[in-house]
Amino acid sequence: MTAHRQSGTGGARDYERRDVAPRKVVYAVVGLFAGIALSIGIVVAVIALVDDGAPPARSALVATDRAPSAPRLQNAPSADRAAIEAAARERISGYRWIDRAAGRAAIPIERAMALMAARGWPDSPGGPPPPAAHADPDATEGPATEAPVTNRPASEGSRP
Repeated sequence: MTAHRQSGTGGARDYERRDVAPRKVVYAVVGLFAGIALSIGIVVAVIALVDDGAPPARSALVATDRAPSAPRLQNAPSADRAAIEAAARERISGYRWIDRAAGRAAIPIERAMALMAARGWPDSPGGPPPPAAHADPDATEGPATEAPVTNRPASEGSRP
């Protein structure tokens, strides 16, 4: 359609003047919609022939109430979650040894946050210098819940 030819009038280009006939476009669009309507009619007719109006029967899997096979790994999920949260709460709120030989102990998270707020992060620029090797037992080093402890004799159940 974009072909062009030289006309005999002074070398000016002349383009093809014939377009698509509008009547053919209308016939194509009408044919398309007629095909869609015919397809919908066929689908409706097939469904009407096949469907008897009764609700579908329940399958054997839906009809029986079966429990999962053993082992039942989590019988009470809410109780399990409560136990996990209680263990985590106890771990971050109590004193305990991390490495007794190295003199490292865990302190409660509230105490660690208070120490961090008061002293700042040990390796931050402009922050306080790191504590000495045998410094205050409440001084922080590493993560917020650990503090170095002096290697003094202590009983097994004593607080670091």
